[in-house]
Amino acid sequence: MSGSSHQRLKGILSVTVLKAKNLKKADWFGENDCYVVVSLEPVTARPGDEIQQTETYQKTQIHDGLHPIYNEKLVFPVPHRLELLYVQVWDSDPGKDDLLGYGTLNLIDDELGGR
Repeated sequence: MSGSSHQRLKGILSVTVLKAKNLKKADWFGENDCYVVVSLEPVTARPGDEIQQTETYQKTQIHDGLHPIYNEKLVFPVPHRLELLYVQVWDSDPGKDDLLGYGTLNLIDDELGGR
């Protein structure tokens, strides 16, 4: 399709969010209401910002407690080579969510020749 504005997909990335352990207590009353954000690009949102899910940003359902079990599969279309996967854990609150933790996962294994 010449002239098409759509990029060809390099592939599909499937990520299964299993669980979180030993989260800090973020709510004064009741239990944490946690969800996990997985993204292909850095998330520039700040606590309290409302972010819509996109092809490069997805989040799990909310689960209660300090050791939530998700077992949720997130699927991303991949239009280009990926090097990092970004992960954040949030506590859902009315008005302003609290960031509990974050990290990145390197998707390139340099010992295998950058695959």
